[in-house]
Amino acid sequence: MTWSNDDLGCKKYEDMLLKVFRDIYHFKTQSLVIPAQDFSPGQVVRDTVNEMFKGAKADELFIIIYSGHSWMNEERLFWFGAKARDLPLQAAKPWIHWKDIEGHMTHLRARVLHIFDTCVAANASLHEGPEFLGASGFHDIASSADRNFITVLCDVLKKAAGNPRTVAQLHGDMMRKNEKTRLLGATPVHLLDDNKPSIVLHKVPGPSLPGEARASSLKEINNSVARVLISVNLSGEMSIPDRSEWQK
Repeated sequence: MTWSNDDLGCKKYEDMLLKVFRDIYHFKTQSLVIPAQDFSPGQVVRDTVNEMFKGAKADELFIIIYSGHSWMNEERLFWFGAKARDLPLQAAKPWIHWKDIEGHMTHLRARVLHIFDTCVAANASLHEGPEFLGASGFHDIASSADRNFITVLCDVLKKAAGNPRTVAQLHGDMMRKNEKTRLLGATPVHLLDDNKPSIVLHKVPGPSLPGEARASSLKEINNSVARVLISVNLSGEMSIPDRSEWQK
């Protein structure tokens, strides 16, 4: 999600991230440009979120991405569609109270990941809620266009190449990359969903591959660096192992 009057160039970077998710991870993507001229932009976002989550299943993952301006007060995080020259933030309009949006995701069976490229991003997850990856801390200003959170995230996702990697690991990858490149203007923040392990991002299979492509896909899986080790403990008397029985 970005604003129609975006003055930060967020749409360009959002398109870059969505392309990585589509081309490498085979995720379905959808982009919402929030109408800044609308008197009720929050309703537009709520309707979109409700439609997206309709019929959500427990084995599905939904990723909510927001790029743009944010500010906070005692009620936590607000998105605002005003331009930087329209400051002070408290008077800027239009704006959306994030709390009104996230309330529509609290009882989902599906897993949800929030990715926010915005100032004071961590204020979006001050209580129990979905796993969160954000560009800045509670009082931090996010990176400028040439020191960009989304760019670094895209780089580490491309390096992972669709192989399984938790969001927590990706956060670590971003930190290590920044140590070498200094591309981030603020320290990115990662917060886990309470009592749940970090979400694993990995390439999903294509819908229905023809024979040759399917064989190539299976070969890619078989050649993957990922391996599973099964440990079996036996008790009692044992004869010399029969390989065919063990294979069964």
